[in-house]
Amino acid sequence: MPAGKYAEQSLEKLGLLKQLTDEGKIVRGQDVRATLTYVERGEAEAGVVYATDVGASSQVQSVYEFDAATHDEIVYVLVLLKRGSQRPAATDFYKYLQSPAADAQYEKFGFTRAKR
Repeated sequence: MPAGKYAEQSLEKLGLLKQLTDEGKIVRGQDVRATLTYVERGEAEAGVVYATDVGASSQVQSVYEFDAATHDEIVYVLVLLKRGSQRPAATDFYKYLQSPAADAQYEKFGFTRAKR
């Protein structure tokens, strides 16, 4: 699900979506990076992006973080395609992404691995 849908869910749950929409305060970016760029350039006062994307910019700062209970769970799925399973580098990388060493990298950049 795109970030915009999560943002809508959160704003709706907080009772802000209708007001912001009625006042013409919502501009939708093509994706999170476009939204971040609008804020960096001063073309938007604020933007709703993933916390991990805020860290990618030295020109913006996080001023509010939505409670996870206000939107659907954000999940990135890891898959190994059939063709990839025939390539040692792909299978090695797939295995690494499920390892404790990868968990440390996920945490470094603000992610956590879902529990199975």
